[in-house]
Amino acid sequence: MTRCLVCLLAIAMSVRAQSPVKLQSPVTLVDAAFNRIACIRELPAGHLLVVDQMDKQVWDVDVKAKTRVLAGASGTGPLDYQQPYALYAAGPSTIIEDFGSRRLLSFSSAAKPIATIARDSLFSREVRRISPRFGGADDE
Repeated sequence: MTRCLVCLLAIAMSVRAQSPVKLQSPVTLVDAAFNRIACIRELPAGHLLVVDQMDKQVWDVDVKAKTRVLAGASGTGPLDYQQPYALYAAGPSTIIEDFGSRRLLSFSSAAKPIATIARDSLFSREVRRISPRFGGADDE
């Protein structure tokens, strides 16, 4: 009974903690269609990296010029993606999780693909050492 009461109190507190937020007017508008935006990351110089899951594309959006261009390419090459799903900040780089090719793709702060990481090696010592997100995981 006590566990059930604690769970109900935790649920009630989390629901109460989520209060509505009124969004302000947009800073700028880009005349471009997106079908399912999964993730957005702000890059330097007024750019955004946008993952569109439905179209299976990654976009470099220039907020100042109000334009967009493909970031990287869809395909099977070493720096291509097939089904971008999620985006993670990793210092100045951005990691795109690609379900289609079962790997992670690293993008520079200029929205250019620079490296790939096999999913199998995600928790290897090399990845933990070079990644700010996993840094310090080794006791050595």
